[in-house]
Amino acid sequence: MTKTSTLPCRRSNVAIACRSATILGAMLAASAGCSSGSTTRDQIHVAWVSKGRCNTFFDVSRFGARLAESELAHGSEADVDVEFLEPDDCSDEPDTSAAGDVPEECTAAAPQMVSVRGAIDGHFDAIAISVANPGCLSPLLDEAVEAGIKVLTFDSDAPDSERHTFYGIDNEAGARVAVRALASMIGERGQVAIQTSMTETDDGTYALSASSSYVERMTGITEELAQYPDITTVATVPCIGGDVTDAACAAELESVLEEFPDLKGFVLARGKVLREIDLDTKAPDLTARIREGTLRTVAFDAPDDSLDNIAAGYADLVIAQKQFGWGYDVVYLAYQMVAGELEPAAFSDSGWYVVCPNNVSQYATMWAEKDFRGEIEPCEYVSD
Repeated sequence: MTKTSTLPCRRSNVAIACRSATILGAMLAASAGCSSGSTTRDQIHVAWVSKGRCNTFFDVSRFGARLAESELAHGSEADVDVEFLEPDDCSDEPDTSAAGDVPEECTAAAPQMVSVRGAIDGHFDAIAISVANPGCLSPLLDEAVEAGIKVLTFDSDAPDSERHTFYGIDNEAGARVAVRALASMIGERGQVAIQTSMTETDDGTYALSASSSYVERMTGITEELAQYPDITTVATVPCIGGDVTDAACAAELESVLEEFPDLKGFVLARGKVLREIDLDTKAPDLTARIREGTLRTVAFDAPDDSLDNIAAGYADLVIAQKQFGWGYDVVYLAYQMVAGELEPAAFSDSGWYVVCPNNVSQYATMWAEKDFRGEIEPCEYVSD
């Protein structure tokens, strides 16, 4: 017997001072004339640091940051300047000499360390950063805080640093929601596999990503799966790289299906496979099994280049981060923190969208219009 289940998006519970609604409830609410007796600055410089300037995953975040900058320039009492100090990920061997001598485990994080060092030396008022490796970046973030710079993390956190707030989703909670949905879809029994972000070590093996987002997602996934005694996790495989023309992540899933032909579901802690081009051809077993209804998939992340594959049914449910807010809301938060209007909690919960084939067209319209002020219809999925 099958049934249809629904799952609404999770709203933000964060309010920005002097604005009319929750942090994402009124994206373009005017802030002109907003005053609470706080001190404003003549000029506020915000360094915005993604994981890489050639990483298209952050395109809508950049748009949001520029929109917030424009609004604040016309409506606030300060000249707000947002500078993208994004690390160079556009070449195979970026110049990281400015990072100085770094431990071997921080080699990949060195370009981002260069960006943060530049913001500190440039005496910026605020740094907003998606942290690639918290172990490597935390000492620099602590140095920035000590220097009087407001430090906000988004997307990926550095929870053991002295940063002021993290803006993003509750990854562990989102993972638990996704696993519960998958368990319902497969009748709470059978084999499942996990795919997550990993790094390749010198000896050719793989290690789980140190990014706090993936650490938290894996915690939520593994702990929630443990609540279902008749579900067996048979494999945890890597998803590496950001090139959507490279089907490496899809190839890993094909290998799992070859080894475990009775597999009933995937949990994608990193949903990059949904962004890979020509999935029908490059992952024929995966896509055929999904179309047959013998394989179910839940995932994280639904940027615009993943929407065709979601619409095709290659994911039953996706926990979608509010990427627009990584730019728009974060710049507003930075401004209000520097201006003395707001002292946010350590965690600024952005909420999330739940995207499924039934509401993906509505979500695609939001992407096309770069307007994420509204909510989307609840996700619907079929359960066994």
